[in-house]
Amino acid sequence: MATDRSLMHLSFSRMTQVDRDPDWVFRRLHDPEMLLGCVPGGGLTKLIDSERFEGRIVIGAGPFHFACAGEGRITGSDPRARTASMKLQSPCVRIWMSMAVHGTPRGSEVRMWFWATVADRTGLLNRGWVDPIAGDLLDRTVHRIKRQLESTDGQWPGINHQLEKAT
Repeated sequence: MATDRSLMHLSFSRMTQVDRDPDWVFRRLHDPEMLLGCVPGGGLTKLIDSERFEGRIVIGAGPFHFACAGEGRITGSDPRARTASMKLQSPCVRIWMSMAVHGTPRGSEVRMWFWATVADRTGLLNRGWVDPIAGDLLDRTVHRIKRQLESTDGQWPGINHQLEKAT
């Protein structure tokens, strides 16, 4: 990555209610294709195995765009507790995500925590505009995750890959 003074550290958390069974929600949230597909500008580029994948995210505001490609890994998973964590890493960004799915009378409560470290090689990044852009991206991602989980009957449209068959 870069020197400490050129690193920007961000942390966010979000919660959403999903009108689906918590065990089913937990299994679906292990699908990198679904998760990255819910990130505006994101997508899965390669599924390496059941725990590792490659992805790409393009973030933009007006004429400024930032593209990042890297490798992700599911670093922890406890189906009994319905908790999991994932790391995404590229030369310019490291993201660690943790989630917990709890049962509620309506279905599931999904809590997600995100920690990101961004390398600013230009010296142009400013928290005054990075925080709102990152927060908006996260809000839209969580909204898309909720919509995707609630819009399906348990069958994912598109490619049925190994993770789908394993869950």
